[in-house]
Amino acid sequence: MVLNDISKGRIIEISSFGMTHRDIARKVGCGKSTVTDFLKKYKETGETVHQSGSGRKRKTTKREDRRIVQAALKNRRISTDGIKAETGNTNISGKTIIRCLHECKNLDSHWAIKKPLLSKINIARRF
Repeated sequence: MVLNDISKGRIIEISSFGMTHRDIARKVGCGKSTVTDFLKKYKETGETVHQSGSGRKRKTTKREDRRIVQAALKNRRISTDGIKAETGNTNISGKTIIRCLHECKNLDSHWAIKKPLLSKINIARRF
């Protein structure tokens, strides 16, 4: 469970009274392990915010991100597989490329609309 600032403050305040983690969890409305983990980190660091850099590392580097954006800007109709082939980075997924384009240049991905086939009458009118 993710704790908001109010819940974190209540946990710190209630723990100063010497209550057990289980009782604190009941009062705040979260799990015992959430309270235990939060208080452990709070005692170690003295802070209530997440440490920066705590999370999964990026799959692509800044240089690879620039190459992906350049490939997309050069050809706006290119697919994610085409971008992978053009940049030479085949170990990333299409979702990662789409996410990168959205983060870097706010380029959204689009799909072509399915259109009905031309009827014989329309073919005759066209030619």
